[in-house]
Amino acid sequence: GGHNTQMEVERTPLPIGKVLVIVSCIASEAFSITMIFPFLAAMVMDFGYPPEDVGYYAGLIAGSFNFAQFISSFFWGYISDRLGRRPVLLIGLGCNFLFITMFGFSTSLWYACLARALNGLMNGNVGVAKTYLSEITDQTNVARGFSAIGLGWGVGSIVGPSLGGMLAKPSQQFPDIFPDDSFFHIYPYLIPCLFSASVTLVGFIAGIFVLDETLDKTKNKQNESLMGEATGYEESITDVLKECLSDKDIVLSSFIYAILAFNSIIYDEVFSVWSVYPADIGGGIGLSPFDIGIIFAVAGVSLIVSQLFVYPAFSDRVGILMAHKSMCVITIVIVLCPPLLFYLKLISVSLMWVFAVLMTMIRAFTVSILFTSSFQLVNNSAVPARKGAVNGIAQSICSFLRSAGPVVGGSLLAWSLDNGLDFFPFNQWFVFVIVSILLGLQLILAINLNPSIDYEKVETVI
Repeated sequence: GGHNTQMEVERTPLPIGKVLVIVSCIASEAFSITMIFPFLAAMVMDFGYPPEDVGYYAGLIAGSFNFAQFISSFFWGYISDRLGRRPVLLIGLGCNFLFITMFGFSTSLWYACLARALNGLMNGNVGVAKTYLSEITDQTNVARGFSAIGLGWGVGSIVGPSLGGMLAKPSQQFPDIFPDDSFFHIYPYLIPCLFSASVTLVGFIAGIFVLDETLDKTKNKQNESLMGEATGYEESITDVLKECLSDKDIVLSSFIYAILAFNSIIYDEVFSVWSVYPADIGGGIGLSPFDIGIIFAVAGVSLIVSQLFVYPAFSDRVGILMAHKSMCVITIVIVLCPPLLFYLKLISVSLMWVFAVLMTMIRAFTVSILFTSSFQLVNNSAVPARKGAVNGIAQSICSFLRSAGPVVGGSLLAWSLDNGLDFFPFNQWFVFVIVSILLGLQLILAINLNPSIDYEKVETVI
């Protein structure tokens, strides 16, 4: 109870210009992470590695971005609490533009990994963007603001792989326009990278004009000096880290977000690989990459509906925490469904497709609400002077698990197909059962959160 219904509250309109720049930050991030998935394998083979080693080297390239973000996210959050949000966001957008372009010129594995790692190191935008968003919204429009972030992430991670797949290797796909001796034949992955870079550049230019500083330095300084007088020293980065990690709600909400990202990347990767397998390997359903593209596009539609129309009203009605827990329960069941497609295909292919599309739409719907609510839980666990740092910590843990996810998912899938144990849950069900268990763990953490996390914390001056 205690949640405002639409009647009682006059809603503050969202500052649309600023929200759009923040959405472009998030979308360009999602875009540059996911854009490389469709062409990673081809790229690694272009570097001269044999097909059987592709998975390992593709994991290195994909993982280097997330691992670098794991190292840098807390630092950028801490800097944003000191210097302000605007410079950090603009540095992140500028560097994203630079290093995604650099990645397009990759001709060797070490160069590709370096470009991805630099991109991750110099870009702390996701955590800082969420902090910024919480500072340009209030209790009446914050759910709508955060669903814009969910929307940006969703659109970026759907458009990313579609364009990455369509625009890579143009001399193969459009030989008339790009002959074999052309510039884009030498750098076959440059076009999707330039596309991604141009999206970022638009965000960067708009950001210069539209974003103003939201960090209230005077208030934070006064607080810091009061804390400093009480304890007798200026707080260092390690003190801030210790203080944040000793707060139960900060730790729980950060892990909820990170575990969600971890089980999502495992599911997406494993579903994409497993569904391509023929029936005699792990009960696969023999989809083509194009089929998987269609399924992901359908997921996108569902995600947009949930973010734009359902989440703000739903979380206002039941509260952020309850929204999170209820979607968790549905998702625990839904992620167990893919292996059923094999049996449905035996009955009829169209029945299998109906089920695949429905299952994907429901999961996209619930998972996008899980992400948006987890962003808000993390944000509400921190006092204003610590928001940058706390979003940085959550982003760090999340990036670490995201870099491990594809490796863990791929290894678990390989083991479940090779282990000779042809019975539930150790066969093709294995990874999906693991994902379901991870969601159960996430639910347990959510149940242990303090209900007051539905509201933003206000500054307390000692």
